[in-house]
Amino acid sequence: MSIISKKNNSFVLVKNIDSADETQKIKVKVLVLWKTYKSSGNTHEMGSKIHAQVEENLMKKHLTVLKEGEAVSINTFQLKDYLGEFRTNPYPYKITFFRTTKVKAADDFLEYYPEKYFSNFEEILSGKLDKNILVDVIGQIVNIGPMEQIKTKGKDNSKLDNILRDTM
Repeated sequence: MSIISKKNNSFVLVKNIDSADETQKIKVKVLVLWKTYKSSGNTHEMGSKIHAQVEENLMKKHLTVLKEGEAVSINTFQLKDYLGEFRTNPYPYKITFFRTTKVKAADDFLEYYPEKYFSNFEEILSGKLDKNILVDVIGQIVNIGPMEQIKTKGKDNSKLDNILRDTM
């Protein structure tokens, strides 16, 4: 008996990722990398944003390729539910890397993409935006309140209120 395996060489758009298929490949542009208790990155493809999370023990393996502004291809990853407060985008899943996840530079990625996705003041003030999704905004800081210590989800956190003016 022989086993025939189908090798899929085509890439999937972020919006078309099947959460049950761990053999898909995507091309994305890394917009933001930050390190928390787990290393994370925000990736972008064809008008869709998705959050990616790399466990600390796997970060060394991918650190040479995962750089802000660089396009990469990623395969052998898993999608996990991305719910709760303060998500970086509205997509209901985030990418998590396996030990076998492969990340390579992608030279043939389109270059016309904004570096950040800003929300305008009218959208924010209208109250129509999802309050659980973080947004980027540009404005002039006109007032900074005092630093406050608050408890969120049982943990101590610092809170700083700012007042921004629309520069447009």
